[in-house]
Amino acid sequence: MTKQDWRLRIGEKTSKYEVGWRSELYKEAMDFVDKSLTLARLYNWNFRGGGTRNYAITLFQNIRDGKYISIRIIPMKGYSYYASFVKEGNPNNIEINQYDTYIGATLEEAMEYLRNFLSENQYVIDLNRHELIQYKGNGYDKWFLNILWMKEAMDRNN
Repeated sequence: MTKQDWRLRIGEKTSKYEVGWRSELYKEAMDFVDKSLTLARLYNWNFRGGGTRNYAITLFQNIRDGKYISIRIIPMKGYSYYASFVKEGNPNNIEINQYDTYIGATLEEAMEYLRNFLSENQYVIDLNRHELIQYKGNGYDKWFLNILWMKEAMDRNN
């Protein structure tokens, strides 16, 4: 049996006290988080994980009118991957029925969908637009510093 065949063993017990397929689910969920975080960094999206309670993540653009995508592994639907486009930064706050877009039965299918979505919805940073400065509490967050550093690098190259 291959690594992906754990879905065929759902409900099967390997011993009196152990459900072996659950460890494979957990491993896939950790790969899901790791690969999603890699894509978020690659395409400059923000990332938030929901933990192993619901196997969900959210990626979002931290700009005005930015896009959101949340992905969750849904047990009631054969542990398949579903997406939601609700504007919510915490995947734990999204109701399960709001994950209504099927994006794949396997990790590879879900990652291909996510890669395509992120690349098609990239945004170009306009360093002159004020709304890119995000306020958190009483200070600026690191996004503001990143913009300044990018602008300095562009000025040095010109």
